[in-house]
Amino acid sequence: MTGSSLDPPAVKDFFPAVSFNETDPIVLREICDSIPIGIIAIDPGTTLPTFANRHFLTFSSAQQKQIVGHVLRRLHHESATEPAMPLNEEIEIRENDHRNIFGFTIYPVRKDMIVVFVSDIASKSILMQSRQDNLFFDRFSEMVAEVAHEIGNPLTGITTILQVLRLNIAGWPREKIDDYLHRCISEIDRLNAFLNRIRDISGEAALDIQPVVLRDLLMSVYERNRVRFEIRKVAFHCRVDSDICVRVDEGALYRILLNLVNNSLNFLKAGQEVNVYLESVDQSFISLVFSNNGPSIPEEDLDRIFLPFFTTRETGEGIGLTISLKLITRMGGLMSATPPLEGQNGARFVIHIPRGDCP
Repeated sequence: MTGSSLDPPAVKDFFPAVSFNETDPIVLREICDSIPIGIIAIDPGTTLPTFANRHFLTFSSAQQKQIVGHVLRRLHHESATEPAMPLNEEIEIRENDHRNIFGFTIYPVRKDMIVVFVSDIASKSILMQSRQDNLFFDRFSEMVAEVAHEIGNPLTGITTILQVLRLNIAGWPREKIDDYLHRCISEIDRLNAFLNRIRDISGEAALDIQPVVLRDLLMSVYERNRVRFEIRKVAFHCRVDSDICVRVDEGALYRILLNLVNNSLNFLKAGQEVNVYLESVDQSFISLVFSNNGPSIPEEDLDRIFLPFFTTRETGEGIGLTISLKLITRMGGLMSATPPLEGQNGARFVIHIPRGDCP
């Protein structure tokens, strides 16, 4: 078609099933071309795209292929070619060290046609990051006070112990002196442990990125905590196949998963459960859901839960999730806290992890 955005040479390789002829609805195509978002139509029976507007064709070939591939896998996951309502999805695509996040809506038009509306939503992520930055600075004064508290308490204890020893060391028996020295050492150990956790937030220790069998790692985290699960009568369900591998630093991902397990066990009661499963899998990433049916995270806390020293527990330090987010980001992934699914309760985290070839 002369003058159409659906120029056969430009899309021939990607849309081999498209037929371009003068009987196509020119007006409809021009309207679609004027819309500043990508639009494609897919025949779920043949799994082949049958239409693409001009904006969609501005995406690179690799981006087009990954978007369509993700849509088809999502439809297959739904086990239906005619969903009851539109499906909203997001996908991250990395290309030449550049990251794009695409949001799209899968809309069933009829049994032989699925229409997908696609938009690059990187700006949305930038706005979300800006919002998190603002929250971070709003909380800065509280963070300083909390750090001073965590450091000040051990130092006060050490000072008191040393002052008492100074006044009484000449007349005390050896056993009592040793007792006070052990108390002093315990306070120093407490202080060092806190400072090490602070260093973890800002540290840049080298990561050893290797293929890791995800299920094996998940089960090793469970085995470490099996007794705690049994004592609390909390169930652990892992629905991840053994052929799914990720490219990560094994120790770093283990630490992230262990933190999520510990957080869950701190809140769950007898009869409740932890569920770990895959939400989606594509060529580049897997999306791992870690959820439980305990108390839900308040909606106003979902954006703040990864901030340093933010905690909803009286005895919590609010560092674990901050470190987890930093580690998964350094490994090329993402992590977010999301509301529970409709009709459910509990905390829900989604971790996007780079996929790898199994060893």
